[in-house]
Amino acid sequence: MVLEIKDFISFSFISLKFHFTKFLRFVGFCRKIQLYPKGLTYPKGSHLSLFLYSVDLTTGSKVYIDYTIRILDQLHAKHITFKADRCFIDSTNGWGWTKFVSLSHLNDPVNGCLVKDICVVEAEVNVWGCQSSTADIVK
Repeated sequence: MVLEIKDFISFSFISLKFHFTKFLRFVGFCRKIQLYPKGLTYPKGSHLSLFLYSVDLTTGSKVYIDYTIRILDQLHAKHITFKADRCFIDSTNGWGWTKFVSLSHLNDPVNGCLVKDICVVEAEVNVWGCQSSTADIVK
């Protein structure tokens, strides 16, 4: 899943809260990325925050995944990458990082995170198993 945010600088000034990707299907499950361009925690305006959310799980369902989220370095391929493995429960469950990258690093042109005012976020998701409220399914 790739999220390309054009006019990122304008977007980050205008956006007071967050940005969702379109819902994207991974191995039969729907996910979305939630990006906070000014961060989620205090002090706001110091870091970008990124989270992965489950969208279509029913009450009592669980999905066990490992995932990688990265902001692509479009110049040097030195991507900013975080990995995790989590259990997503129901559709309200999301996991991620409040301090994914400092805004000073993100906005510095030599780092390649913003090229021609475009920021590219990429996510990889592996589903290891799931459990519904009625039956277990193991991959």
